[in-house]
Amino acid sequence: MCESFNAVLKEVRDKPVLTMMEWMRRYVMKRHYEKREGVKKYEGLVMPYVEEFLNWAKKEADYCDVWASSDKSFEVEYMSKQYVVDLEAQTCSCCHWQLCGLPCQHAIATINHQRANYEDFVHDAYTKDKYMVAYGNLVPPLPGISQWERVGMDDLLPPPHRKLPGRPSMKKRRKEVGEGGITEHPKKQKLQRSCGNCGELGHNVKSCKNPGKETVK
Repeated sequence: MCESFNAVLKEVRDKPVLTMMEWMRRYVMKRHYEKREGVKKYEGLVMPYVEEFLNWAKKEADYCDVWASSDKSFEVEYMSKQYVVDLEAQTCSCCHWQLCGLPCQHAIATINHQRANYEDFVHDAYTKDKYMVAYGNLVPPLPGISQWERVGMDDLLPPPHRKLPGRPSMKKRRKEVGEGGITEHPKKQKLQRSCGNCGELGHNVKSCKNPGKETVK
C-alpha cells in the first residue's frame, strides 16, 4: 500500500503542502466515484479478479483425485502430491485457502465433489457488497481557495533558522546556471581554457587545428 501511494503522488510530491493535499483530495474523490460506478455494472457475487482465479482453480481441479473421509473432510491427490481439505473449517494443507481466503484447486475439487457452490466458500472481503462498503464513503466537493473561510490566525511561516552545532561543512553546493552570476553550466566552464598553440578558448593543444602563434625572438 505504501509503494502504491508513493507511485500515485509521484507527480505532486514536490508541490507545496496545500497544493499536494488538494490534489490528493480530488484524486480520492474521483477514484471513489469511478469505483462505485464501475461495480454497479457488475452482476456477479464476487469481484472479477477473484472470478478469474476461481476459473483457473476449476480447470486445475480436473486433475485432482478426491477421496472422502466424511461430508466435510477429504483427501486430495494433485500432481503426485497429497493434501487434506476441510470444508467446514475452510482449510487446506497447502495453506493457500487460509492465507488468501480463496479456495485453492484442491478445495474446488472437493466442492465439485459435493456439488456445492464455490462462491459460498469465498471470504466476504472479496464480495461485491464488501467492495461497495470500502468505497461507499463520499468525499464531498470543496470550493476554491478564494472562497475558503477566513480565520483569525497568523500566516504559516517556515521554521526559524537554527545554527547547528559543530564546524560548518566546507563543501559548497554546485550552483546552477543563472544562480550567483553563473552564466554557463559548470562542466562547460572547465572547457573555457586558452589553447597553448593558438591562444583561443574552448579547446587545448591536442585538439587544436589552427596554425601556431609566431614565436617572438
